Amino acid sequence: MSQNIYDNAAFFDGYAQLPRSQFGLDGAPEWASIEAMLPDLTGKSVVDLGCGYGWFCRAATDKGAAKVLGIDLSQKMLDKAHAMTSDARITYQRGDLEHLALGDAQFDLVYSSLALHYLPDLNPIFATVFQALKPGGQLVFSIESQRPIFDLRGGSGDGSPMPMANVRGRGVGVRVGGRACQTGWLGA
Repeated sequence: MSQNIYDNAAFFDGYAQLPRSQFGLDGAPEWASIEAMLPDLTGKSVVDLGCGYGWFCRAATDKGAAKVLGIDLSQKMLDKAHAMTSDARITYQRGDLEHLALGDAQFDLVYSSLALHYLPDLNPIFATVFQALKPGGQLVFSIESQRPIFDLRGGSGDGSPMPMANVRGRGVGVRVGGRACQTGWLGA
C-alpha cells in the first residue's frame, strides 16, 4: 500500500488546522479556478480521487450530481467524510490510487485535488481514469506545482521534463490509451 501520512495522528491533527480543512472548498485558494473548469454536473456520475473530508463530493451533489464516489487512502479522512456527510448519493471507499480499478465507462467526471502528486508514476492512474470515463467525460485535477511532472513532456520537443511552473498558460499534448487529450491550466 502507498505511503499514508494522513493516518498519523499528529499529522492529521495538524492538517485539521488548515483553512481547507476548516472551511472546505472556500478555504482552498485554487477552488475558484477549478470550479470554473467543471462541467455541468446535473445528473452526472462523479468520482473524487483523494476525497479527504469529502468537501468536493458534497459540492458535486449540491451541483446536481446523481451519484458521487469518494476514494481516499486515509481511514481518518474517510471517517471525517462519513461524519460530515448525510447524502445517500455519496459513497466513500478506501482505496490506493496507485493500484486503483474503476471499471469501464463509469463516470462523467473524474476529479482530484492535490492528491495525484503523491503517486510515483502518473501513467497508470491516467490509464485507469481514461478507461473509467464515459464518452465525453472529463478529468479535472490539481497537483502541487513545485514538483516537476515527468510524465508530461513538452517545451523544446526533446522529451525533457517540463516543470509545472513552466506550463501555466500553455497546453501540453497528453496521450492516454493512444488518444490525444486536451489539457488546460489554472489561470490559463
